[in-house]
Amino acid sequence: MNAMERKLDHIDQLRVLGSFAEALRHLNTLTTEVEDNGRAWELMGLVHFELANYQQSLDALERASLLVPLSVEAQCRLAECYMTSRRREVAAVIYAHLATLDVGLEELAELIGIGLKKIGQFDLALRFCLHHLGRFSSNHKLLFIVTESMRRLEYDNDVITPIACQVYRLQPDNVTYRVRFARHLLVARRNSEAVNLLQSVDLNALQCIPSLQRLRMLFEQLGEHDSSQICRARLQQIGYELSSAYRPPKEEH
Repeated sequence: MNAMERKLDHIDQLRVLGSFAEALRHLNTLTTEVEDNGRAWELMGLVHFELANYQQSLDALERASLLVPLSVEAQCRLAECYMTSRRREVAAVIYAHLATLDVGLEELAELIGIGLKKIGQFDLALRFCLHHLGRFSSNHKLLFIVTESMRRLEYDNDVITPIACQVYRLQPDNVTYRVRFARHLLVARRNSEAVNLLQSVDLNALQCIPSLQRLRMLFEQLGEHDSSQICRARLQQIGYELSSAYRPPKEEH
């Protein structure tokens, strides 16, 4: 192993440990040494992605792809960058390729499954996640993608509900999972079970606007008008807080 490879290994370790700013600082000191080093550019792209510098990530990953085959993680991040830059068609091509892979790492299977769902490739997402659940049977993210893909593909609610229940039981504190399961219970006309499921949600503590909107509609459909009104009031409060947040004058930006 030469000196450059040791430096890149150290930077990659920093990245894995979550020290993204430090990893980027080290990478920036190597700029003149890595003109044609595909691995360095890939690391640059991955680190920039974690720092939410999506254009810099895209530029670095595209450059890396001209020099070396990108890792599965880098391909996922490149596709996400294309999504961010509204180049969905290019992202879709990458995800279609990734869907053909038999991924050995659970985290990468999650990234691909999530990406397939985001891009709207629900049939591919369903097949990919079902295949990888053979290895990662208790992965709540893959199971949730299965339920959402089945819902979009108009599977019968009776088929989806037991899987939604499994997702909720794996992560009972996840409000999104609880709400989605309650929705399937409502469709199955198991209203009392849906109400019981939602009673433990602390509505006044919720910050997620989409979750509050879904809960408001669910409570209305379930006839729980007091709870629906709490959701409405909470949404109004959040809207007021956002609209009245301090905005510095232009010269302070």
